[in-house]
Amino acid sequence: VPFTARCGEMYKSLLPVTSRDLKACRVFRFIHVAKNGGTALEEWLENNDLQCLLMKGSFEHVDMQVEFPTRSKGTCYLTMVRDPVERWISGFLSRWRQGCPSHCSNWTKAEEKVFQMFQTPNQLAEAFSSPDPQLRNAADMAHSTIHHLYRGYATYFPYGKIMLRHLLFAGLTCNLETDAFAMLRAIGVPDESLLG
Repeated sequence: VPFTARCGEMYKSLLPVTSRDLKACRVFRFIHVAKNGGTALEEWLENNDLQCLLMKGSFEHVDMQVEFPTRSKGTCYLTMVRDPVERWISGFLSRWRQGCPSHCSNWTKAEEKVFQMFQTPNQLAEAFSSPDPQLRNAADMAHSTIHHLYRGYATYFPYGKIMLRHLLFAGLTCNLETDAFAMLRAIGVPDESLLG
């Protein structure tokens, strides 16, 4: 059985919810922006048997440029956002650790060169404003090599304001646990279900 009775019953008890454009939400899709706490939120939902409340595959990194125009009617989006500097640092450190412990993948040859030159995110950040043009160029190359660094929020929200009309909830990574409950309320989970 993919979900326990608790999750299935909670799904049936969802209160009606509408998006900003007043369309009824029938499917909830989490936009998983890398380095914004999506994996932690996914684990929290699984540990609390709540994963069935979101569309299957919600925590995969999808290309919204492709998915958004083909979304089904009634799809409303949820996401978590993070301070961009903290996200950038986290992206650097994640690749420095080769994605471990949760998403291990070896460095590419280009990443290997980056981490030989820049051992800390601060070294890379300071290199952007170095008086040495070679160091600045190396910093630019490093930034364009590490996908967590060069893929900003625009990558995940390619349709900007149009997508905002379908964005039901945006929580903050720094308030992950509190905002996880707020997200559940936003999709219509009754308060009494959250207490049980």
